[in-house]
Amino acid sequence: MVPPGAEVLREWVRGQGLAGDVRRECAAAVLADRAAYRERVSGWLDVAEQVKASEDDLRWLYPGEEPGAVVQRWIRDHGIVGYW
Repeated sequence: MVPPGAEVLREWVRGQGLAGDVRRECAAAVLADRAAYRERVSGWLDVAEQVKASEDDLRWLYPGEEPGAVVQRWIRDHGIVGYW
């Protein structure tokens, strides 16, 4: 999630037509701006098939939302086929 490397890697993955797993461990110490972090996560979800994120990660990213609702939105909006 740390720029600029993360964006370069994501665009390379997208350009190759690849898809894979995204393991989402939120590190507020690395990027404390939740909105910016959510935007970066969204970009990775567009190239992922499966996602791993803890309930704590989801609660940090989307305060006030139920983790299950977040996962369902990811499935609907990004075509995620697996979550663990």
